[in-house]
Amino acid sequence: GIQGRYYFPLLLAQMALLTIGLFSLTQSRMKFWFIGIVGLGMLFLHTYAQWFVISSYLSANSISDFFTQAGFYKPIFFNTPFLEILITFYAISFGGCIWYYVKVWRYFLYEKKALT
Repeated sequence: GIQGRYYFPLLLAQMALLTIGLFSLTQSRMKFWFIGIVGLGMLFLHTYAQWFVISSYLSANSISDFFTQAGFYKPIFFNTPFLEILITFYAISFGGCIWYYVKVWRYFLYEKKALT
């Protein structure tokens, strides 16, 4: 099976090294766009990786099947309504993270006070 707990801690370090390496290769006027696109790409790739690991363990044919199977997997944490609260909190925090990231990225893009 897929053991996500072995791969997820390494992703942050690998993505940071990849970003630093590619950042040093880009021209100064492209650095702002590069950082913005790579950062948003990492956020969406993280969500895809979460979906991939979840779909490898659970069937996501319907929402009710997903909640039933998740409740059998970890009954203490994933029973109703706790799982719905976790998913809602994740969606809200993910949206807030994207909103704040774009806000800060646009500030540095148009003010050009950093990353020179």
